[in-house]
Amino acid sequence: MNLELPVPRHMLSPGDDGYRTPTIEDTQRDFSFQHENLCTYPSAGATVSEAHTSALENVYRTFSRKPQGDEAGLDDVTLPRSESGHSPSNLSWKKRIRHITWAFFTLTMATGGIANALYNSIAPVSFKMDWDVLTPRAVPYRFRGLDTIGIVFFIFNIALYLMIWGLLLARFYFYPYTFKASFLHPTESLFVPASMVSFGTILINISQYGPSHSMPWLAEAVRLLFWIDAGLAVVFSAGIYLLLWSTQTFTIAQMTPIWIFPAYPMLIIGPHAGILSEKLDPLISLRIIIGGTTIQGVGFLVSLMVYSAFIYRLMSQKLPRENVRPGMFVSVGPSAFTVAGIVNMADHAKRCFPADFMGNGALAADVLKVVVDFSALWLWG
Repeated sequence: MNLELPVPRHMLSPGDDGYRTPTIEDTQRDFSFQHENLCTYPSAGATVSEAHTSALENVYRTFSRKPQGDEAGLDDVTLPRSESGHSPSNLSWKKRIRHITWAFFTLTMATGGIANALYNSIAPVSFKMDWDVLTPRAVPYRFRGLDTIGIVFFIFNIALYLMIWGLLLARFYFYPYTFKASFLHPTESLFVPASMVSFGTILINISQYGPSHSMPWLAEAVRLLFWIDAGLAVVFSAGIYLLLWSTQTFTIAQMTPIWIFPAYPMLIIGPHAGILSEKLDPLISLRIIIGGTTIQGVGFLVSLMVYSAFIYRLMSQKLPRENVRPGMFVSVGPSAFTVAGIVNMADHAKRCFPADFMGNGALAADVLKVVVDFSALWLWG
């Protein structure tokens, strides 16, 4: 008598009725079925096992197969984790460094964001709050120590950034094949621009904390660094997208909001320009505002097109797997950065516009501020 079992729910293709993400219990159940020779789907266990194996580890496994013949004695060949017989607690530092990826730069993105948030919450020099002249940076019930805490986070972020670069370069030195693989991997390559975003975040912190604590030469330095950051942002974003389009093939079922991430270096140019527009010479600030608005617009339009693909993916393939759903928060970034950038630039437009700018500089700045404020509400909504 042939025993027919229904297709396990986790084996159904995306879009089929009842599709869901495999779980540990599914893996154990399939292994028990195979052991009792009752399962009519012999590849189920392997499929579930692959579901719990990272794609990057599959790339490593290609280069770490057991050597044969004369190559069997090489010391620099690393066996895959399932064949090496070593538990994760016994791995050497050299083997651990192999797992340092570009995604580690998201750590410095977040740390720099904390320094930025602390700067924006610093109260005025006087502890007496005047609600009629409250500035955007003035937040009630704050203390002067926030400035010191922000500087500590700023310096700590620079140290983290250099440390991650050191570990990443060590990975490429000890495992040379990982350099090319990191740019060709369908997931890790999306995080390459995180290094550029972290660099831009550090420059933003320098623009915030630096001019008030250093000599006038820093004003010229931050101006040059802004244009360097703007150029690198465009090159990195365009380069990563071109690399993905040239070497990878994606389906709509594989779409995630992380596809927006290569545009992030351009999305922080607007906030950077908004901060500098308050601190530099008005004529220089005007050029920075124009450049920052242009690059910010390019980044937002790219992310807007990726949004449409994500909506189509949700309508046709349902929600992503549970383990990747937290990554959906990336979709909030483009609108948030754009709003923060254009509002800040519009706030300082009056001091930057010449008197004859568009006929009447002061009037043009007031009109721009009103338009930007309502546009920001539209984007925020």
